[in-house]
Amino acid sequence: MRNYSLSDMPGQPHFRISVKREMPPEANTPQGYVSNLLHDAVEPGHTLQIAPPCGEFFLDVTEKHERPLVLLAAGVGITPIMSILLSALEAFPKREILVVHAVLNEDVQPFRKTVNELARQHANLRAYYRYSEGGSPSDNVSVGFVTAEYLEGLLSSRDADYYFCGPQPFMVSIYHELLKWGIPASQMHFEFFGPRQELERAA
Repeated sequence: MRNYSLSDMPGQPHFRISVKREMPPEANTPQGYVSNLLHDAVEPGHTLQIAPPCGEFFLDVTEKHERPLVLLAAGVGITPIMSILLSALEAFPKREILVVHAVLNEDVQPFRKTVNELARQHANLRAYYRYSEGGSPSDNVSVGFVTAEYLEGLLSSRDADYYFCGPQPFMVSIYHELLKWGIPASQMHFEFFGPRQELERAA
């Protein structure tokens, strides 16, 4: 049994997942069984047994807010963020939307071309990439981690709705920085893979 986030917007005639091939982290360690099976063996026409979509990490488009929408992702945490982004662009064509994707480097960054194209098409969307293993800095690319200081330089206002997903260290850091800013729980939305107590512990 594996859990994968839906990466396309709701209301489509299909469900889309975007799966990273998990390779062995070191010698004598097995590769990811399901991710490699999906990449190598599953073809159109095959039948898979799945459970229905579930979870609470989604954008409620009936909530009409004027404040900015801030979407923060690290690594493959971009998959549910893509679904939220696509929904937001359709539902809120004039709302300020900021996407920040932290990843090792450009070579392993999913959806970069897609997000860049969306930013070109939608004047209300700004996208920034943060690489921890180096890269070529540009207007929307920088090297380092997603810190409070980095975010503050991008935001028009701290008073925003925040959606974030990624590895545990990223999640813990973002969560506690937003708490320090006084962001209410109603404006923080996240998908955390692990006990919530781990997220709420002091970083």
